[in-house]
Amino acid sequence: MSIAVCSRDSKELRERNWQELPFDPRSLAAVLITHAHIDHTGYLPRLVAQGFEGPVYCSRGTADLIKILLPDAARLQEEEAADFDILIWPRLML
Repeated sequence: MSIAVCSRDSKELRERNWQELPFDPRSLAAVLITHAHIDHTGYLPRLVAQGFEGPVYCSRGTADLIKILLPDAARLQEEEAADFDILIWPRLML
């Protein structure tokens, strides 16, 4: 049995999200989501991109919220990346 903790609480954890996973996501039988907070759901897209193909178990209400939460989180990340490209990156190049 493998357990993956999907969390994005701190800078260190955000940076770890870009590192290679310490396990093969294809080895997971399933993912259990207890509630729709981003620290419990935000890693799901990367987990799938890395090969997870199993079921995701959660309550109907949690599933409904995830359908709103993940696209909104992706939009916010795109906005933050655009702001970085416009406001921060040019200063770093000086």
